[in-house]
Amino acid sequence: MDFVEAASSPEDLRRGGYRVHRLSGDRRGFSTVPVASKLRVVFRFVDGNAYDLEVVGYQRS
Repeated sequence: MDFVEAASSPEDLRRGGYRVHRLSGDRRGFSTVPVASKLRVVFRFVDGNAYDLEVVGYQRS
């Protein structure tokens, strides 16, 4: 998760080659980055700082 904390926006992560996706619905304002086949890091940026970092497992359909 250091790579998220080192960035100041989702765009910084994209420039670093990460596949960043913005979330919607109840996670609106958050972004996600896949880190393994079934894991992703979910986070949000506020004033250039990453908050609410969470590793989430998910099932692809």
